[in-house]
Amino acid sequence: MQDDFVGMNEVLKRFLAKSSDELVRELQAHHIQPAAQANATFQFLNDVAAGRTQTTATYLRGYIRSHPEYKHDSLLSEVGKR
Repeated sequence: MQDDFVGMNEVLKRFLAKSSDELVRELQAHHIQPAAQANATFQFLNDVAAGRTQTTATYLRGYIRSHPEYKHDSLLSEVGKR
């Protein structure tokens, strides 16, 4: 069964390859390149999954943990809040 799994990337690539001519013409008329946008999204998701790109949560966690006023007590102060 594992051999039958193709993953989200492949499913979306197949969908884009099979889209109707009308949809393709409409997207091109608006200068939208779904394949290029999908590929950029896939690359971003792959980079996040591989650890090459931080998620927002990882960035914020690191920012808070390294802040000089954070006391590692799970409490956030109002410092810097405007």
